[in-house]
Amino acid sequence: PSSMPKTGTKRALTSTVELEGDWKVDKVVGMERRAGITHVAVRWQGFGAEGDTWEVDEYVHPPSKMAKFISNADVHLGMAYV
Repeated sequence: PSSMPKTGTKRALTSTVELEGDWKVDKVVGMERRAGITHVAVRWQGFGAEGDTWEVDEYVHPPSKMAKFISNADVHLGMAYV
């Protein structure tokens, strides 16, 4: 399916409040590697930047959301991801 909901507990990047429910990725807004694992900052449908969370990349669905972020980063920032 092209929009697989993410179910579970989420905590915003700037909050200690946890919310449960079905989550759909609006877009990926950041990426970093921690201890050899790629994490992405996710903006969730229906929420603004205050609801962004860090997620392990393999749990972000659909993968096209990550591909779009990487493509835009390559074009606008001249970044390369390995």
